[in-house]
Amino acid sequence: MFSEDDPIIPHECIDDTGFEENENFLIAKTKSGGHVGFFRGFNLERWIAEPVVEFIRDISNYKFNQ
Repeated sequence: MFSEDDPIIPHECIDDTGFEENENFLIAKTKSGGHVGFFRGFNLERWIAEPVVEFIRDISNYKFNQ
């Protein structure tokens, strides 16, 4: 997961081509979030945990339901 406005790692240096062909690879790109920031508004509440927990839950459900 990365953001297009990351001031330390520019999104142009991340090669996201070909990821569709690998079922074990997932990429999430946001327009904003800074460098591992992902803050919601001005209250400094991070929203990054929500998609991470959702991803782990989905992977766990998939793995155990096979």
